[in-house]
Amino acid sequence: MRDSTLIMQLKIGINQTIKFDFNRFFYSGVPFKRDLDTTSLANRNDDVYRWFHFFNGTQEFADLTKQSYLRDFVQFVRFCDNRGLLPESKVGAENWERHLVEKVRLGSIGVNTARKMVSCAKRVLQMLGNPTEKWFSPYGLFRSESNPTQGYSDRELKVLIRPINSFFRQISLQIIAETDEYLAAACNMKIAKFTFNNHTHDVASPITKCFSAAFFLLSYYTWGNSSVLLKMVKPADKVYEGGKWFEQSVLKPRANKYVSITIGDNGTYHV
Repeated sequence: MRDSTLIMQLKIGINQTIKFDFNRFFYSGVPFKRDLDTTSLANRNDDVYRWFHFFNGTQEFADLTKQSYLRDFVQFVRFCDNRGLLPESKVGAENWERHLVEKVRLGSIGVNTARKMVSCAKRVLQMLGNPTEKWFSPYGLFRSESNPTQGYSDRELKVLIRPINSFFRQISLQIIAETDEYLAAACNMKIAKFTFNNHTHDVASPITKCFSAAFFLLSYYTWGNSSVLLKMVKPADKVYEGGKWFEQSVLKPRANKYVSITIGDNGTYHV
């Protein structure tokens, strides 16, 4: 069975796109396209169309994150097919967790990879309307890795965060106080001032530099890379007691994990 409408195009780079063919899900084990003719049907046509409409229609994820979710979801469905389990079932979720725990114990995969794959299955099944809080274990299944992936050492972060935080606070207040003047200023005009360790520096292009500092701080406090934050589509909004907040699941490729980015307004200009 082939349906040409079940092909989704994803933009994963500046000039880089890929196509994911959901026709693969019609077949047991989610084979590659070259192997479709030699593989038996899985008899889940309605599920495949529902999965396609979910992934194709959701605005919750950027395309790069969506690609990673699809890759992990394929592995989950393939695992269930190979064991005669329904992907959207409690027994499928439980067996998937046991399988990943065993692979981590044997050293076949790393802890972050296993956590990412559990997170994917849980998130996708939840958004498909399944009671994942009852299907997946509420307990931590994996120990922390002894050598987790780090972008900066703790010492480097301590050195970086203090001046960047101070720079953002000082420059953002100056921009807010004289917004029109800063918007009209030429990029080579040094109209802002930054003081740190008893030294004052004249700053050109303060708005650009302020936004750059803001994205670094957002990366630090949300655990999301700057590139990940910049590629985020509009997150889902949720209203909490403190006001409206926005939440989105994104992929951190280098750390090999999904993180939930939550940004909200606390009634001031600060985020």
